[in-house]
Amino acid sequence: EFASDNPVHWYQQFLVETAIPHAMLFAFLEAFGEVGVGVGLTLGLLTSFCSLVGLVMSLNFFFASQWMGFCQQGFHLVLAGCMLAFLIGRAERSWGLDALLVRWSNRRFLHRLL
Repeated sequence: EFASDNPVHWYQQFLVETAIPHAMLFAFLEAFGEVGVGVGLTLGLLTSFCSLVGLVMSLNFFFASQWMGFCQQGFHLVLAGCMLAFLIGRAERSWGLDALLVRWSNRRFLHRLL
């Protein structure tokens, strides 16, 4: 349904030629990504990475459903905005497990990683 009348030609091609033939793989990646992003953001663990993955997923969902109406667009745009805010605001520096690990560690590698 998302590929049938999608006006974004390159995304329609991606859905028809890549995503639909490998539907099981993409279903697994979507489920694993949603759980991973949710757990990571809730615990504050690898917050920047989880926000980046969440941003890519929400933009993917936006391109898949943007032609179906404003109610479909709004949710994914708000979600992308939240992920961008986490990335730009460096949310991992204040709260969560990332902040605790950085405070307890004196290693530069860990500071750069998180």
